[in-house]
Amino acid sequence: MFVQVILFLRGTWRKDDWKWIVWCIIISLAGFIPGKNEHAYDLMHVIITFAVFIFAFAILFKERLLPIINEHVLLVWNLLFLSVYLPDVLEKNFAFWLVAAPSLFVLFLALTPWKPNKLLKFLFYVWFLVIVVAIGVAHFQMMPLFHSSASLSIGGLIAELFFGGMSSLWIGVYIVYLFILLPIPSKSQSIRDRIQTWKEDVHLMISRYSDHQLRIPMTISIVLIIGGVLLANHHWKFLSPFLLVNIIITLVPGFLGLLHWMFGEKGMRQNGRRRP
Repeated sequence: MFVQVILFLRGTWRKDDWKWIVWCIIISLAGFIPGKNEHAYDLMHVIITFAVFIFAFAILFKERLLPIINEHVLLVWNLLFLSVYLPDVLEKNFAFWLVAAPSLFVLFLALTPWKPNKLLKFLFYVWFLVIVVAIGVAHFQMMPLFHSSASLSIGGLIAELFFGGMSSLWIGVYIVYLFILLPIPSKSQSIRDRIQTWKEDVHLMISRYSDHQLRIPMTISIVLIIGGVLLANHHWKFLSPFLLVNIIITLVPGFLGLLHWMFGEKGMRQNGRRRP
């Protein structure tokens, strides 16, 4: 999780960030407060501690962590979402279309130059956060802490926990932002104040939707590479699904940056133009 913190703040690091991260750690220790009539600690205290850290980190660094999304980010996360849930809903018509319809629309968006309006940008942003939460639920159930790891080697277990910790922070931060979108006032907040704050959060999320449009070669590359790796692993089972999804989540920024360079900036240079 600490490695993912550094990756999150890479390029935007400020002098006081260490201080705020230490405060996140101190706040997270509240997870070890014993419950009423509790005589022994259990694993849930560790999980609560991690959850409190993620919540504090997400709130304190919101303006820098709130992700900039566009069609290629949506497309990658949709592929991960389908890899997790599609096998379980193939024979259930309603559930299948509930999963497939938004994903097909994202693919359509990635293949056309059509630009969504502000409402659709907001809905796409919400869909992105819903996907992350859905993957997070499956992720939580597949963690090695909650199932038998007897079949794993020491190296395999370390890899699952390492990449699982990184992706847990990533997913947890976005779950916090989905929770922020719920227009429910706190005890000390009026409905009017909450609506005003909610509008500000919605405006911030709309501003984080990039108008960059995928080129068709980039769309096809994402589908073939990410989809191909997921399908191959489903068939031949090189890695556990939990580990593969976590590796893809942590490598997504670098992978998309490489594709953007190949089909974006590189193509612009070849045409004698520079990206603004």
